[in-house]
Amino acid sequence: MNKIVHLKSKNSSLIIKVDRVPEILHWGAAISQIDDDLLLSTERPISQARLDVDVPLSLCPELGSGHFNAPGIEGHRAGYDWAPVFGVTAEDVKDNSAKFTLVDSVSDLQLDIEVKLDFETDVVQKRISVTNKGSSEYYLNKLSSTLPLPQHASELMSFHGRWSREFQTHRQSFAHGGFMQENRRGRTSHENFPGLLLGTDNFNEQSGLVWGFHLGWSGNHQIRADVKSDGRRFVQAGELLLSGRRHFKQKKLIPHHGCTLVTVRQV
Repeated sequence: MNKIVHLKSKNSSLIIKVDRVPEILHWGAAISQIDDDLLLSTERPISQARLDVDVPLSLCPELGSGHFNAPGIEGHRAGYDWAPVFGVTAEDVKDNSAKFTLVDSVSDLQLDIEVKLDFETDVVQKRISVTNKGSSEYYLNKLSSTLPLPQHASELMSFHGRWSREFQTHRQSFAHGGFMQENRRGRTSHENFPGLLLGTDNFNEQSGLVWGFHLGWSGNHQIRADVKSDGRRFVQAGELLLSGRRHFKQKKLIPHHGCTLVTVRQV
């Protein structure tokens, strides 16, 4: 399977390449037409001293495929099946949405990933769920939504605060390494708002390209932004699962959270 899914809104395009896994090639300003030259420009060479195959930054990055940053799913089956490698088995594409079903037959897990692009507001919504197809319990440690960013997203704004002084902003360079925020209070807190902004240097209300992220979950959460060693960037957000919190046998686990992601283009 190797095809292109192009979701469109008034001002934005979300272009997804569907191969073994779905991978976002473009998320930003509207593109009217996709041709061979445009697709060729997205191809990546094999870097020196890295794996001999290209590892896509998929909608659920996998440790087992060679993604050595934060994977989108972590867990095990009594110490086994801790590095699943999924493959697309089905897809359902509509005008402004796409749903992908991915399966790993070794770990007996199924992922369902839904992506929607609202035509009027340019808001992207993503939801991910996992189903245990095996006969034994699977212990889930993490299931997070992952979306990539372009290299010109080089500045990060997060939010913090305390009682009567909420929503203070904090800016930092986003050129190397990463950022991580966790909330462990069990509910939305003053300290850690479950969202952040990333954009071009010195972005503000009047200028710059900005990508805004909000996790639709008011309990414990983890949100992070990482820069890979080859310069690729991504944001990941999900419920923060405590030890032993999620283990399930032959059923589907739909996490309580969703992830709402807004693309804002300002001139």
